[in-house]
Amino acid sequence: MSGFLRHGCAPDGGSFQCTPRFRVRKFDRTGTLGAIKPKLQRVGVLASPAVRLVGLYKSRMEESRFEALFPNLKDEAALLEVIRAVKAGRLDKKRRQKYAEIAGTLINAGAEAFLIACTELSVIGPLANTTVPAIDTLDALVEGTIRSARNFLNTTSPRRL
Repeated sequence: MSGFLRHGCAPDGGSFQCTPRFRVRKFDRTGTLGAIKPKLQRVGVLASPAVRLVGLYKSRMEESRFEALFPNLKDEAALLEVIRAVKAGRLDKKRRQKYAEIAGTLINAGAEAFLIACTELSVIGPLANTTVPAIDTLDALVEGTIRSARNFLNTTSPRRL
């Protein structure tokens, strides 16, 4: 999957050691988002407020002509409460419903797809009551990590490990 977070493992001092690299790769119109719907323009971003505040995805999405839609401030605060509930092991029916309502508000604002950009939201599972496709950045991260590890293992002598 192209266009999502990239963490990687790299050799360090002759041994295999994971070193964090955190950056958002360029979103590719022929990649996952573009494959969902060729004319896709507006993507609802479901994440903590920090993702919006630091612009983690917005600029990269705009470079590829995707418009990032974020929840309004009230919904953003409610979404943060959902995230905190997941972290505390207190996710309940009421919070799941609120998560679905926030997604519905983004659909009403024109979201044609969702980017689930928070691992706490990933563990909730698919969005309820919607046919709007969603891309989960955790899935993309796992796939990219596996791909990087395989590439490393295929290009490194076993004696170096």
